[in-house]
Amino acid sequence: MAFSGDGGPTMLVGDLLTLKQLNLPVKVIIFNNRPLGFIELEHKSTGILSSGTLLENPEFAAMAESLGIKGLRSTNPNTLKASWPKLWRSSRVVIDAVVTHLELVVPPKITAEMAKGFMFYMVRPYLAAKRMRCWRWPRPTSGAD
Repeated sequence: MAFSGDGGPTMLVGDLLTLKQLNLPVKVIIFNNRPLGFIELEHKSTGILSSGTLLENPEFAAMAESLGIKGLRSTNPNTLKASWPKLWRSSRVVIDAVVTHLELVVPPKITAEMAKGFMFYMVRPYLAAKRMRCWRWPRPTSGAD
């Protein structure tokens, strides 16, 4: 069984083809939340605002079916739960589990440097907004113009 975010299969479609060609009995669950979550996390941990991480994903279940692998797209955990026994009996299956974008991605280890980066990530937009407000609003005049 393999658990993956949506970024891996998007970049490495050949892995699914390898499952088919080598007849490997692997169940793949893809957590489809659209962004490159770990890349966003790396950006945040270094204090950088994320850019270029939002994906337009294919339907991974349909992609698997086109390769000859059983595929299921689930937007509801209850549907997946009901289908689980049947899917488990399949030799190869790809489950496209659509989850919310806000699902938390957690790194294996959080360092002090990462925490510092997250702090800068959270403070930077606030400071930028404050600075822009100062530039946009005219300063009060004394009326001696």
